[in-house]
Amino acid sequence: MARTDERFRGAFSATLDLCGTLSVGEQLPAEMPLAARLDVSRTVVRSVLDLMQTKGILRWEGREKTLLRRPLPPERPALPAGQITGE
Repeated sequence: MARTDERFRGAFSATLDLCGTLSVGEQLPAEMPLAARLDVSRTVVRSVLDLMQTKGILRWEGREKTLLRRPLPPERPALPAGQITGE
């Protein structure tokens, strides 16, 4: 798996975790603090936010990123074959 894909999957999962701690209607952090928190570039954060908006998890309008619903377990990215899960 490409490094970029790994970073995206990790950032997406971490953002789902963050959304799980928020209430519907709450705002996600701005892109730069979110990128620092996830240890990824702003470009990766924007890709994550775009996918979350497509899935109906959040509404992203300008600087506002509003949680529309809590994420569901099946929305987590699948692990590639052979990756250790820690179980």
